[in-house]
Amino acid sequence: MKTLTVDLPGREYDILIERGLLNRAGELCRAVLPGAARLAVVTDSTVGPLYGERLCASLTAAGFDARPISIPAGEKSKSVRMLESLYDAFMDMQLTRTDGVVALGGGSSIDTAKVLAALATNEGPLVDYQWNGKPFSQAPLPLIAIPTTAGTGSEVTMVAVISDEENNKKMPVGTPNFYPDLAILDPRLTLSLPPSVTASCGIDVLSQALEGYWSRNHQPVCDACAVRACSLVFEYLERAYKDGNDLEARTAMCEASLLAGIAFAAPKTSGPHVCSYPLTSIYHVPHGEACGITLDSFLRLNKDAQGGRLHQLAKMIGRQDACELADDILALKQRAGLRCRLSEAGISEGNIPSLVKECHHPNMALNPVEVTDEILDAMFRKLL
Repeated sequence: MKTLTVDLPGREYDILIERGLLNRAGELCRAVLPGAARLAVVTDSTVGPLYGERLCASLTAAGFDARPISIPAGEKSKSVRMLESLYDAFMDMQLTRTDGVVALGGGSSIDTAKVLAALATNEGPLVDYQWNGKPFSQAPLPLIAIPTTAGTGSEVTMVAVISDEENNKKMPVGTPNFYPDLAILDPRLTLSLPPSVTASCGIDVLSQALEGYWSRNHQPVCDACAVRACSLVFEYLERAYKDGNDLEARTAMCEASLLAGIAFAAPKTSGPHVCSYPLTSIYHVPHGEACGITLDSFLRLNKDAQGGRLHQLAKMIGRQDACELADDILALKQRAGLRCRLSEAGISEGNIPSLVKECHHPNMALNPVEVTDEILDAMFRKLL
C-alpha cells in the first residue's frame, strides 16, 4: 500500500493507494476516528448500488453505525438546490450525533460531503459562504474521501465547486478545513467507469496539472506533481479509455488524478477551468470535457510566458515544445471521443458575446498571459 502524508498547518492527513482498499475501509476509518460511533455515507444513485453496501458492511464490521445519504438521481452537478434537499436529512442525522462523513463517489459526492460536513458546524445558508465571503469559523465534521473516478482530485483539495442553478453559474467555496482527514484510493472502484466518463475525467486531470504548472502562483512541489501527472495521462488515459478493465492503466490514472489535485491545490486553476463553468452550467458539457475544449488553445496562448516554462515541461514529457504538446492534446481528445469544438456543444456565433461575459472570474487573473475579452472572443470564434 502506498501512503502519502500531507502536512498542513496544524494537522496532517494520509492518502492511501492500493487495489482492494474498499474492503478495509472500516479499519482504516477506525484508525482515524477511534472514538466515533455514527458516520454519514454520502454517495449517489449510480455509485451507491455498486459499492455502497460493501462500504457500509466494512464500516459496520469496524463498529460504526453507517447511515447512507444518496444524492438524488438526475443531479449531475453539485447544486445549491441539491445540497438544500440533502441538508434537512443530514441535519436530522446530525441532531442524533453524527461523528463524521464518508464520501464515496466522484467530485460531486466528495464536494457535497465537504459542504454538508461544514454546514453541520457552521450556521447560516450556503449562499453566505459561497457568494458573500463568510468564512467557515468552526471546523467541520471529520471527512473521509473515497473517490471512484480518476479526475477531480477533490480528495486532496480545500475547495468544493457548487452550481447556482438560479443564476446559471458555478462558484467555488472553500476553507483549509475542507481537506479530508483521510483519502482512500482504490483503483478497482474506477473499473466501472464508462469510456466517456473515463475520457472526461482524464482530460480534467491534464487540465488541472497544466493550469497548476502555468499559474502565476506556481511553486516547485506542485510543478513536480504536474509534470508527473501529465506524463501519466499521456501514457495511460487512452489505454483506460479503450479497455476499462486495464487495471494497470486505471491505477496509473488514479495516481495522476491525485498528483494533479496536489498540482493545482495551492496555485489554483485558470483559463480552461474558468471557461468550463459556463460550458457546464449553461450548455451542460461535462466538467472535464468542458475544460478540455479550450485546454490546447490556452496552452498555445501561454506557451512563451514565464520564460518559456511550458516549453520546458513539454520537453520533460517527451515533446519538442509546447506547440507539439498542444497538438498532442488535441489529438488525444479526438481519439477519446471528446468534443473539441464549441459548435459540438450547440454554441453558435451569436452566443460568443454572452459566453465571454460569463468567463469573468477571479481565477482568470492567475493565467500567465492577461486574458482580455478580445482574446477570449477570438479564441471562442476559432473553436466554433
